[in-house]
Amino acid sequence: MNEDSCYEAATSTLSQAEDSLWHRLRFGRITTSKLHAGTFVQQVIGAAKVRETKAMERGRKLEKEVLNFFGDHVVEVKRPSTRKAIGYYLTTDGKIAAKYKAQVQLQMHILKKKSCIFVVTDPEFEQNKKLTNISIPYDKNYIQEVMLNAEKFWKMCISCIIPVWY
Repeated sequence: MNEDSCYEAATSTLSQAEDSLWHRLRFGRITTSKLHAGTFVQQVIGAAKVRETKAMERGRKLEKEVLNFFGDHVVEVKRPSTRKAIGYYLTTDGKIAAKYKAQVQLQMHILKKKSCIFVVTDPEFEQNKKLTNISIPYDKNYIQEVMLNAEKFWKMCISCIIPVWY
């Protein structure tokens, strides 16, 4: 896909998960949310469907409210529904987990942004409006290495399977 095609796809699928085109365009691709966990072959080729959880539904509902807090940055918002789930997104020393570092670095790379605000809402955000936000600078060397590894993985493990599914 060229840059114009990417822009057209983005503007045509703003409602994301509610849009059938959005799902079709993701088929066979390693997306930003799957970049670090390249072992999800079944999800990449569409053989495994991701069922929406209550946490995902909550996230969609809160997204617009949380995004209004920030300006012209890539903003990635995670909305854990329990205290324990915060650990999926943040390390014990308050840094972004590796999986999400890859995700936001690719988002910045694609959107040509120099920083990301990584937001983790409190499980009680609806009542207390508390959140943690971390400013993450773009790291060109890191994301180039991650993309190279993802491309190698795709060529070895995904591209040979795709014709079977089409």
